[in-house]
Order: sequence, then structure tokens, then C-alpha cells
Amino acid sequence: MLRREPKERISLRSIVHHPWMTQTGKRCCDNSSCVALVGREHLASEDHDLIIQKMVEGGIASRTEILRCVLDF
Repeated sequence: MLRREPKERISLRSIVHHPWMTQTGKRCCDNSSCVALVGREHLASEDHDLIIQKMVEGGIASRTEILRCVLDF
């Protein structure tokens, strides 16, 4: 997770299913799909856009790449 290059990082999907996040072989939650702790629906549109902008300015990835990764989870 602590890799500068996004392609070298473990995916959120892999994290959710990692043995460290599960107990006795069960998923971390009872739902068929886990939800992020903070999802876009919990943020005002302006806040979401600001976060994406700051990530782009920080050189994390392009806006398109970030949105693709967020929507892929």
C-alpha cells in the first residue's frame, strides 16, 4: 500500500479480501460487497472534486486514472 507508484500498490479489493482483514475465513463484512469507509455519496460534490484536484496536483495520477480506480472498486 505504501508504494509511490500506483501500479505497484495493492488494490482496495485485494486489501478487503486479505487474510489480515478477515477472520476465520470470513469477509470483513456481512454484505456481498464491502463499502469504503468514506464514499463519494458521503461527500459534497465540491469536496470530492477538491480531493481529486489535490491528488492530481500532488502527482499521484491523472484525474482520469484516479476516477477509474475509484469507480473500479
